[in-house]
Order: sequence, then C-alpha cells, then structure tokens
Amino acid sequence: MDAARLGVRRPAEVEVELVQDGSTLHIVVLDSGDGVDLAPEQVFVEGVSTKSTEESPGGRGVGLALSRQIARTRGGDVTLADAGGQITEEN
Repeated sequence: MDAARLGVRRPAEVEVELVQDGSTLHIVVLDSGDGVDLAPEQVFVEGVSTKSTEESPGGRGVGLALSRQIARTRGGDVTLADAGGQITEEN
C-alpha cells in the first residue's frame, strides 16, 4: 500500500468497558478515531460505510449493520451514543 495515500497516521487507541446493570451487560467501546460524520442511525444501515479505500470505494458497510443484527437476535442491541465527529442532520 502506498504510504502517501494513507496520509498522516497517529496511534490508534481503543478502550473497552464492561458494566453490569442487574441482568444487563453494557459493553462500551471508545476509540481515538475522527468520529462519524453521519446521523447516528445511518451507521447501522447495510452498505453505508465511514471508510473509502481504493480496494472498496465507499467501503463495504457491513460491520456495524451485522453487529447490530447479531446483538438483536440475541436480545441485545448496538447503539451509537456519541458520534465524536460532526453529525449531519437529515431534513
């Protein structure tokens, strides 16, 4: 992969916290990324991606959609609590 295409890289950090609330387990994931420039529910739509690469223009858009689908079939859910970046509002 061409280093010039990658742009400036910084160390990535991910923090995971497990919180039990009665019989409910909350898994909180924080990362050092730039945030999501989409409406919160939009990131869970299959085919919508926050990444675009030469190998997959527009990204693949399956990770968060699949994570939510699996969680919901098990009685859980996946939500975006804080987009971190600027959220675009749908009119």
